[in-house]
Amino acid sequence: MSTYKIYLSPPFSAPNTKHYVQEAIDSGWMAPAGPFVDRFESLLRAYHGVAAVALSSGTAALHLALKAAGVRAGDVVLLPSFTFVATCNAVCYLGAEPVFIDSDPTHWHMSVKATVHAMDTLKKQGRRIGALLCVHLYGAMAPMEELRSVAENHGVPLVEDAAEALGVRWKGQLAGTFGCCAALSFNGNKIITTSGGGAFLSADENLAKKALYWATQAKQTAAGDWHHEEVGYNYRMSNLLAAVGCAQMEYLPNFIVRKYEIAQLYRQLLKEAEQKGYIHWQPLLPEVQPTYWLNCLLFATPAMRARVMEQLMRQGIECRRLWKPLHQQPLAAGSLFFQDGNSAEYLYEHGLCLPSGYTLTTPQQSHIAELIMKALCT
Repeated sequence: MSTYKIYLSPPFSAPNTKHYVQEAIDSGWMAPAGPFVDRFESLLRAYHGVAAVALSSGTAALHLALKAAGVRAGDVVLLPSFTFVATCNAVCYLGAEPVFIDSDPTHWHMSVKATVHAMDTLKKQGRRIGALLCVHLYGAMAPMEELRSVAENHGVPLVEDAAEALGVRWKGQLAGTFGCCAALSFNGNKIITTSGGGAFLSADENLAKKALYWATQAKQTAAGDWHHEEVGYNYRMSNLLAAVGCAQMEYLPNFIVRKYEIAQLYRQLLKEAEQKGYIHWQPLLPEVQPTYWLNCLLFATPAMRARVMEQLMRQGIECRRLWKPLHQQPLAAGSLFFQDGNSAEYLYEHGLCLPSGYTLTTPQQSHIAELIMKALCT
């Protein structure tokens, strides 16, 4: 059990949670099926305007999204190096080879320039590119117009890892609705939570039906018998957790407003540090409406980042470094990496995530800002 006084991104119980969970228990549907699963999927569909399949985790959703896109063993899949390991794991589940793309320093997401270079290089080598897997980071959005164009020009399916980006919009369009399919995460630290869970999204109803089929052990029923023609998975979401998800989705607009308030206060409190060039906040692409899942910033030097992190942790305030590039992980030893100035490594060395939970108070944020300034001026 952690002893933090302030957590990075703790879960928050929405108002109707207890009522819905009790209703699910009373109904007897304590299973990976039931009325709340159907209701949760309907809420996700209504919000995104595409089909949704509720699953046990965001990683399960990524796995099925790549499978639905046609990724198979021996393929290569392009993905950012600057992301959580689940993005890579889902590729490996299918026997495909991850090819890592560097970040663009102007927005932190996968570099379009490096992506094009990787596509051209791999095509010349005769490799089959199974998918372009883009990731939306920390409640912001990748350059979807450019990445979608690159994917279309090379005849490669575009899949979105929107685990960190529920509710993020670009020109009004939601993250998770640009590619052939996408994955959401409802882990305990995300914008909304079902304790653990995820969802597969697709505008293609047939792909959604396939995802549902695979997620329920790829079973076909006839006359009370089971029939299986391919490998399936036990990936469906519990009705109890879907009840939590329904309460969370109802409260999503409030969550997004609160995240915005927290982000703006941080920027106000740390304005002096920004003006002095000590820090830089995560940049946003034009016309992106973020949800600020986490408030992330870069320090002028790694030493500054280390001092701030030590100061906060010593006071019981949870903070974390930005993602360690996957191409530097032992898991990915020997994997291909296409650079754009080694930006992913720079982000890791200089970056930090600050506490961003919904219940974070103004006095707590002020205390965090004071500690940061103290560490920077030491």
